[in-house]
Amino acid sequence: MNLSTVTYDSRYFPQIEKLWEEQYEERGLEKRKQLFEWVNGENPFMDGIRPYYLLLDGDKVVGMHGMMPLWFTVHGRKQRGYFAHDILLSKDYRGKGLGKIILQQMMLRTDSFAGALWFNEPNYRLYQKAEWLDIPNLSAYVKIYDPAYFVDRMVQNRVFKKFIVGMAVTAMTVWNKLCIKSSKKKIRITKVEKFDSSIDSLFRETANQYGIMAMRSHEYLNWKFSKKPFSNYHKYIAYDEYGKLSGYIVMKTDTLENAERGRILDFLIHPEQTEIFRAMLLHCCEELNKKNVTYVQLMTSSSALADIAKKCGFVKARKPVRFMVKNWENVFARDFVANKENWYVTESDGDGDAWSVDN
Repeated sequence: MNLSTVTYDSRYFPQIEKLWEEQYEERGLEKRKQLFEWVNGENPFMDGIRPYYLLLDGDKVVGMHGMMPLWFTVHGRKQRGYFAHDILLSKDYRGKGLGKIILQQMMLRTDSFAGALWFNEPNYRLYQKAEWLDIPNLSAYVKIYDPAYFVDRMVQNRVFKKFIVGMAVTAMTVWNKLCIKSSKKKIRITKVEKFDSSIDSLFRETANQYGIMAMRSHEYLNWKFSKKPFSNYHKYIAYDEYGKLSGYIVMKTDTLENAERGRILDFLIHPEQTEIFRAMLLHCCEELNKKNVTYVQLMTSSSALADIAKKCGFVKARKPVRFMVKNWENVFARDFVANKENWYVTESDGDGDAWSVDN
C-alpha cells in the first residue's frame, strides 16, 4: 500500500461518495451527503480550517476522519480547539491498523487542543492506541417512563416479569410525582426557533464559572440546532423572576432498539442558578412524556447539575461515557484536564446524534 493523508479537497468528493456507498443504504447515503455539506458549510468557528482528513492508498480515498473546529474557553479565556468525529475506513482496509495512522496523522497536522466524545468500543480502543487521554467518571443519566422495556430485556420468566413490571410502574409513578413540585420562583420557559445574541451575554456571564467548555455563541448554536439537516430539535430559553435570560436547553426524540427515547442534548445555566436547570429539565420531561417516550437521557460532567437531575427522577446509566482529549500537554496540567469536574460537557459537544444516520 502507498498510504498518505491529505486535508479534504472538493475534487475528492466523488471518491468519498463511493466510500459511503460501501457502508450505507440509499437513505443513509443521502443523509451523509447532507451532513457533510453542513459540516463543511457555515460553522462560524471554521476560520478557513478544512474539517476532514482523508487517508489515500495511492490516489484512492480509503478512509476519512472529521474534526469540528471551535473555541474552548478556560474559565472564560479562549483556546482554539476542535472535537474529533466521524472516523470511517473502507471495508477492505479494516483490521490493518490504518485507523491509528489516520488518527495520528490528523494530530500531527494540528497542534490544537482536541476532544472526542461518545465512542463505540472499537473506536475507543483505537483512540487509546493513539494515546489520547481518557477522562474517567463521566456518566449519562436516564429517567424511565416505561419500565417494561427494560424489565423485558433483563428478565426471562413471564410471571416474574409481570410482577416486576407492576412494581416498577408503581414505583416510577410515585417517584415522578414526588419529583414534580412547583418552584418557589417564577421562571418563564419559552420555545424558540432560533437563538438571538442575548445568548452571547449569557455565555459570557457563565463561562468563567466553569473550567473548560466549548464556546457557545448564538451563531454556533443556530448552526448546530437550526441549520443541521433533519435535526428535529426543540429549543427552549428560560427567564428568571426578574425577566432576565438565565438559561437554555435543547431536546429531541428518536428511536433506538425499538424504544422511543427523549434526549436532552444541550443546556447552559449559571452554576448558582440550579433552580433554572431544574425548571427547564422538568419542562422538557413533561413535553417528552406527552410524546410517550420510553425514557429520557442526558449527560453532564457537572456533579451539581447531575444532583439536580437525580432529584428530577434521573438515575445513573450503567455504561460510562467515553470522553478523551489530545494535545493537552502544552496547555494544561494532567491532573487539571483529567478531572471531569473541570469540564462542562453535554451530549451535543460530541455531536454523535448527527452521525447515527442508520437509526
